Amino acid sequence: LIIYAFIIVVIASLGNITGAYITSLLIGVISSLATWLAPEIDIVIIYLITIIILLLRPGGLFGER
Repeated sequence: LIIYAFIIVVIASLGNITGAYITSLLIGVISSLATWLAPEIDIVIIYLITIIILLLRPGGLFGER
């Protein structure tokens, strides 16, 4: 649970409540789909998405440009 909270804060950028809400919904849906499709690697999929987002947008999805 703490890992998901950390990932949500990192992706949404710290202090952005709207971004955290949207990101938590997206992470929840992606996590549910990943658990349904490949339960062995569901957290790995979330980590990969986090890494890709941080490589493309280091400030997070909803951070300043």
